[in-house]
Amino acid sequence: MVMKIKRMYTDGASRGNPGLASYAVIIELEDGTIVKRGEVFENATNNAMELMAVSKAMFFLRQAKEAGEIPMDQMVHIWTDSQYVYNMFAKYWIYKWEQEGTMDKRANVDLLWNLLLDSYKAGKFRIQWVKGHSDCQGNILADKYCNELLDNYGK
Repeated sequence: MVMKIKRMYTDGASRGNPGLASYAVIIELEDGTIVKRGEVFENATNNAMELMAVSKAMFFLRQAKEAGEIPMDQMVHIWTDSQYVYNMFAKYWIYKWEQEGTMDKRANVDLLWNLLLDSYKAGKFRIQWVKGHSDCQGNILADKYCNELLDNYGK
């Protein structure tokens, strides 16, 4: 049975900036199942984790498509509360930087290259922006999971 991803929510967090940091990807399936993915880093910035979260969402999306878990042509919406990450795609910044040859002059260059490569491999997706800490349950869950990861780190 092919399970369809309904939507994905991402978030990044940092305590200190840089400092202990995490990203979260919340995957909502059409049957209502919620899948959580995330990781903690000992020294990273909030922007780095926001980038990492969307890059990982695209990576998970690609994996699911390649495994036949969802149709290759399925459009998936990936929600972020980061204007920076949203504008990477909405304003085509990441593609312009690649074409101009200025990507290597940007902060978090390794994450930007991963994000760019993952965007090419993920198939159909659309980045959507949601106001952070609003009433969007998926965003609230992603934020909460980031903080749970940080709270439980090293325990």
